Amino acid sequence: MRGCLSEFVDRNLPVIPVLLPGAPEKPVLPIFLKGFTWVDLRDGLSQEGLDRLQWGVTGRKPGRAKRPSFPTAAPEAAATARVPLDEYETLAAAAGERPVQKVRALWGVPAWIGLLTLLAIAVFLSARYFPRSGKPPVTAPGKCVPGKEEKDENGITFVRICPGTFTMGSAENDPRAGSNEKPAHEVTLSEFWIGKTEITNEQYRRFRPDHPGDAELPATGVSWADAKAACEHFGGRLPTEAEWEYAARAGSSTAWSFGDDETLLGEYAWFSGNSNNTPHAVGTKTANAWGLQDMHGNVWEWVADWYGTYPAVAQHDPTGPATGQFRVLRGGAFYDSPRDLRSAVRIWDRPEVRGGGGGVGFRCACSPGRQP
Repeated sequence: MRGCLSEFVDRNLPVIPVLLPGAPEKPVLPIFLKGFTWVDLRDGLSQEGLDRLQWGVTGRKPGRAKRPSFPTAAPEAAATARVPLDEYETLAAAAGERPVQKVRALWGVPAWIGLLTLLAIAVFLSARYFPRSGKPPVTAPGKCVPGKEEKDENGITFVRICPGTFTMGSAENDPRAGSNEKPAHEVTLSEFWIGKTEITNEQYRRFRPDHPGDAELPATGVSWADAKAACEHFGGRLPTEAEWEYAARAGSSTAWSFGDDETLLGEYAWFSGNSNNTPHAVGTKTANAWGLQDMHGNVWEWVADWYGTYPAVAQHDPTGPATGQFRVLRGGAFYDSPRDLRSAVRIWDRPEVRGGGGGVGFRCACSPGRQP
């Protein structure tokens, strides 16, 4: 409805906002209705309100003629009376009862249809933009807002990621892109949850008690099978490659989630230009727009897919090739250049490899049915 009203305004079509009983004294208006004159019906259907309504519908300001007297004929006869278009007709609703007023026609349609349409719009606006509590509208239960909902399971924070469609990979003319990032293709994903940060050594020790390393550093020296088993131990799974890129982009279509300006990378990532050639505690850099941290840099992250070339067709919840020799890693590491930390970059390695140099880790995901 909001989109329809906005389009009406953009096309200079008639829009007549109406304030119904219960609307606040000083309503907060949507931007595209700023400056409009509202028909105020908060005190009932008054003559002044009807005059303003007619003015908005017809574009002509009602005259100041004396209000016509009520007919003395029986209601049945009065109901058949004819008056010119866009003028008021006063009828007796029933003998001895208060008369009612109505507009004969709006834009050439019966008055009651036009008026009901306007009132339906008014009801929507009153409920949507003028909540009686005076507080802004609250997101309906169950409605997904990207990155706004977090829950913990087994000491791991998961972020809710909404379903959606995005362009996976890199454009053909992207000078930074590798050949395995092409062709760019449309991917539609269902809702899922993903870890806010990479799994830390402390968290991984709940799966492998003898695993070494400082508590807040990302868990490294982990094979693909170890990462998969750990995520399942925590009640989740590894994210698919498409899920990982969708979450990393966080609604963007640029080289990095924050844009194309490489000079800003240090605010969001640990990489060769600021890491002193060592991994750092997770969650110490700025999150992307969906509240996820370290999607760029710190350590490479295993994902669920076998490595393979991209298709040229649109996909829905892809999981990669059925078989393969290598597994995919995403995100770049503390020893990599900015180019290798782009959202679309993908590399591969044998699943048994544990990442020499401490640069390979992982984060977990959850499907809605197993949401935390």
